[in-house]
Amino acid sequence: MRRQTALSIVAAWTAMSVATAAYSGTMDTSMPGTKMPGMRTPAPGPTRQAYTGNHAFLIKLRSIPHPVPFEKYFTLEFAVYDGRDPTKALTDAHLTVTAGMRHGLKHGFAHGMQSTPRVQANGNLFTVSGMYFHMAGPWTVEVDVRRDGQRGTTYFTLPCCGQ
Repeated sequence: MRRQTALSIVAAWTAMSVATAAYSGTMDTSMPGTKMPGMRTPAPGPTRQAYTGNHAFLIKLRSIPHPVPFEKYFTLEFAVYDGRDPTKALTDAHLTVTAGMRHGLKHGFAHGMQSTPRVQANGNLFTVSGMYFHMAGPWTVEVDVRRDGQRGTTYFTLPCCGQ
């Protein structure tokens, strides 16, 4: 019984370590053949992946221009996975993406972008075009996922522009 309890504790600690590394963006999430031409895998700095608040979905930021352009349209690419089985790509999810600057707010945006992003799905990859940061500084990208009656939201912080 003690051995079983010890193994359970080790398994729980390992799962928490992996989840923490995944949430913090410190895990290598690169996958061959998933980058769009002209895009590159994010450099350390911006969050690369995050679970939704309810842990239903894992969202990976697959590509981002470097540096994020100032007052120019750009594209992001996200991949969506099952939050309870991060190896399972979800091809039937729906994404909504918004972005804004918080300027010290813990929730919501002080202001948003001056454009409306367009999301195009291709399997579990979602290309978000029409991103436009009109001010320098940290921007928060809100990703809302819906699938089979479940909904989850997560956030990515991106530095604009060359910061």
